[in-house]
Amino acid sequence: YLLYYGVAAANAGGIGELGTSNYIVAGTPYKLPFHEGFPNGGMENKMWWFGAKYDGGDFLINYDGGNESTPGSTFFQASEQGGEGYLNSGKIDISTASRPGLLFYYYAVPGKDVRISVGAKVQTDSVAHLGTIDMASDNGKVGWRPAFFDLTPLKDAKYITLAFVGGGNDTNTRFVIDDINVRDFKARDLSAELQDPAVVRMGQDNAISASVKNNGVEAVDGWKAMLYADGEPVDSLSGEEIEAFADTILTFNYHPSVTETKDSVQLLAKVTFGADEGEISYTTKA
Repeated sequence: YLLYYGVAAANAGGIGELGTSNYIVAGTPYKLPFHEGFPNGGMENKMWWFGAKYDGGDFLINYDGGNESTPGSTFFQASEQGGEGYLNSGKIDISTASRPGLLFYYYAVPGKDVRISVGAKVQTDSVAHLGTIDMASDNGKVGWRPAFFDLTPLKDAKYITLAFVGGGNDTNTRFVIDDINVRDFKARDLSAELQDPAVVRMGQDNAISASVKNNGVEAVDGWKAMLYADGEPVDSLSGEEIEAFADTILTFNYHPSVTETKDSVQLLAKVTFGADEGEISYTTKA
């Protein structure tokens, strides 16, 4: 919760005009992993506070859209040229992480005069500027992109609070962000997930799709993906480099014997990489 004090000077002649102190973020810090996806226009974490500079713009929570399967996001939109708005989190304890980082996704609108500055406040209320995403100077593609910021230099702080500052001159464009994560990151960390096949036909080639995602902060190549049927390897694929926080789609071939008598088979995808620092994760589909 936010705490602030009313302050006034007093003497024999009376009490002066009441002023307010700076805001103080109070309460128990959130533990890692921290995630906020603004599901269905709500908040997973109760402590978010919003502000604006002279009512020139603001952050708002959106009930639809977003980068995740559950709709919901937050966005900044200026209400006048040069407007600014602020989005701040509650306290987050990152001291237990070896490589703490901030990862979120934003919807890129290249060429528009709107930006987000990202910072982290430590307990002394000093702000560490992490970076700025400025759409006015961006010439890439429209769509969702990841943004990662290393918090390792701040890990000795008792806690941090996230500080997003939106600004710009375009009053018709929203800067949308979603899927905010603060957690312990690995340099390379792969995972694989199968997509349910609608039907598997005996004695025929069956295309089985899977996605491989790099959850680490560095690009990965030289990896290999395996498809298993009831624990037995049936196909393997090698892939090209995957950028940090990006994914790629693979298509395995599964050709079950025409004499197979089982009513169902359990398919499993695994991905391996020699320098993977995280746990190899996978999803099974029957």
